[in-house]
Amino acid sequence: MDGGSPHFGSKATISICDGDTGEVEEIAVDQSYEGLNMPSANIGALYDAYAEGKGYADWEVALQRHELIEEFYAGGM
Repeated sequence: MDGGSPHFGSKATISICDGDTGEVEEIAVDQSYEGLNMPSANIGALYDAYAEGKGYADWEVALQRHELIEEFYAGGM
């Protein structure tokens, strides 16, 4: 494992399966940060997304996720 946490593990292949058709789509993993440890690569990707105006998680998204998790625990979903 490259990083200090399980979610910063080695590179992985991502496959998405359409439950209705059974079609599997392979997603290419961006390797542009080759040579950096995973936490550093994640920060680099965040800075790039911000500079390019692409979507990235911010405090508003974090709050939405927190509220969703609270709903799960409260049995609201």
